[in-house]
Amino acid sequence: MDIQERILKNFNKNRKNPNDEFVEDYFLTYLIPNPSQNHNLGFINNSFKGNNRHNNFLEDIQIEFGICFSYKDKDRNYKLEEFIERVTNLVSNKKASKAALTYKLKHVFHSGRFINQNIVILLFALFLWKINLFTKIVAVLIILVFNLGVIYFYQKERKYLTKLKEKIFVKD
Repeated sequence: MDIQERILKNFNKNRKNPNDEFVEDYFLTYLIPNPSQNHNLGFINNSFKGNNRHNNFLEDIQIEFGICFSYKDKDRNYKLEEFIERVTNLVSNKKASKAALTYKLKHVFHSGRFINQNIVILLFALFLWKINLFTKIVAVLIILVFNLGVIYFYQKERKYLTKLKEKIFVKD
């Protein structure tokens, strides 16, 4: 199976309507049904399901081919032909994939953002602290749920990047 067939197989696997026709110049927008008329990738990223499909598609491609897209690649609305060319280039040039993956591994957890968000939540909780016991309990539960969510997504991303690292660096 050649690169284009493998990409289209993953593309159809991640689409809402797998075998519907699509315009090759805007193929990424067809991960969701009825893409906008202007075929703006932002249309996909502005919906939870669309963003999820887009990310899952890119992750499947990265794992299958042992490559890593940069953040810039993720935000680009490729034509099918350009996407195939980009994947082919990354497969043949592991240096770019290694650089992108190394950057992602270093920046997977944004501790500054995490600390700032906790400070804001704690200030809000302190403000509510004067009200009543129920409000205090709710505030503490919100902080706990928020932090557990951050830890869950961090662990999930870390696990995926480790799997990708094994795939990319093993081929040396």
